[in-house]
Amino acid sequence: MQTYSTFLSQYNYVSQSRQAEEYEIERERLQLGSKLGEGRFGMVCEGVYHQNLRRRLKVAVKESKTLQEDNTLMLEAQMMMSLLHPHLVALVGTCMLERPYQLVVEFMANGDLKSYLAACDSVTPKEEVDSMTILSIARQIGSAMAFLEQRSIIHRDLAARNILVSEQGLRELKLADFGLARAMSTESGYLSSNETLPFRSLAPEVFQTQTFTSASDVWAFAVLLWECSTLAKERPYSNARNGAEVFQQLKSGFRLQRPPLCVEDIYRIMQRCWEFNPAQRPSFAVLLHEFATM
Repeated sequence: MQTYSTFLSQYNYVSQSRQAEEYEIERERLQLGSKLGEGRFGMVCEGVYHQNLRRRLKVAVKESKTLQEDNTLMLEAQMMMSLLHPHLVALVGTCMLERPYQLVVEFMANGDLKSYLAACDSVTPKEEVDSMTILSIARQIGSAMAFLEQRSIIHRDLAARNILVSEQGLRELKLADFGLARAMSTESGYLSSNETLPFRSLAPEVFQTQTFTSASDVWAFAVLLWECSTLAKERPYSNARNGAEVFQQLKSGFRLQRPPLCVEDIYRIMQRCWEFNPAQRPSFAVLLHEFATM
């Protein structure tokens, strides 16, 4: 079975030069396998993309079920066509000439980061996690987010469940799920009435004005690091029943406490990411530099 890196090199893949029609692949070349999961924006299955008689690529296939999911999947595909980065899940192709629409992306063997971290705390852990592991997570995802920030793209749903783990384990992580990602140059930084987001990762200004910026992604990034430092065992603001209660805690000055796996240097950075005023939070470019020099 061919690896994704081989696939890229074989086709001299340069995302900026590829047009939408070049991503369209024949549905007959896709062989769907077992279901990997199902979320707000469709069902995900593992699969095999038969490039030709000799070459096969293991992939993940996201399939829409409703017209609303069709629109979300098309927006996600359009977003991913312009993005190529070592820590972003890459687009292999699309099947969107007829329904059901399908988005074909590279396969990540170890699933989502939240489930993987929970398995690291089991009787037979998948791998050991220490403070250096948390720093590695910060560097990898910080690199992906700095890339998006440079291109004025807001992810809007940064969380461990949307980060995937390769066959190399925590040494190779990739950010996924661009169903809510938007360009800051549009008015899509606003939360529409029919959108729902996990309130435990939202920055205060999102509760107040329903607007997202890179600064609100920075806030969510620090919550992600906190979540990873608990091996996904604890929920942020676990005693809060809804977004209003989370916002009241934030407004009163409460912040998540430092987990044992999180060293003081990283926690101090996280606290800066949790400044109530978004203008006082560091950018991802600054964060990436600080993590790189630790």
